[in-house]
Amino acid sequence: MQATSLYIPYELIVYSKCMPRYYLIYDDSCPICLASIDRLRKIDTLGIVELVPLSDPRLPHGQSLPPQHELKNAVHLFDDSGQMYRGAEAVAQVMSIFPTTAWISRIMGWPGIRQLARVIYGVVARNRVKLSKAVAR
Repeated sequence: MQATSLYIPYELIVYSKCMPRYYLIYDDSCPICLASIDRLRKIDTLGIVELVPLSDPRLPHGQSLPPQHELKNAVHLFDDSGQMYRGAEAVAQVMSIFPTTAWISRIMGWPGIRQLARVIYGVVARNRVKLSKAVAR
């Protein structure tokens, strides 16, 4: 039996090895969060962001997690170096990774917009159950 070889484009190998890995902890009981995760899966074709549900939070290399109540209140993103991003900053950082959404991240970094994004994220996060029910109607 002859072995078949698998062709992987060189650009893909270089890109995936050079890019840092990210770990996104999200509330997997939240319909709004799950819809956002579905969108992220479509964008992240290289698997740069490892999606970690809150029901099974784990990080590699012994990185420590914030307390459970903090994880429940906002999405958390960790990179390989241990840097943590929370809430709107995590969303902006994830968007900065991908060419199709990087422009949104740049806008979210503008003075005034950054603070507005934090406020909007906080309102949505605190009311996600009610908002999920309202959207489902």
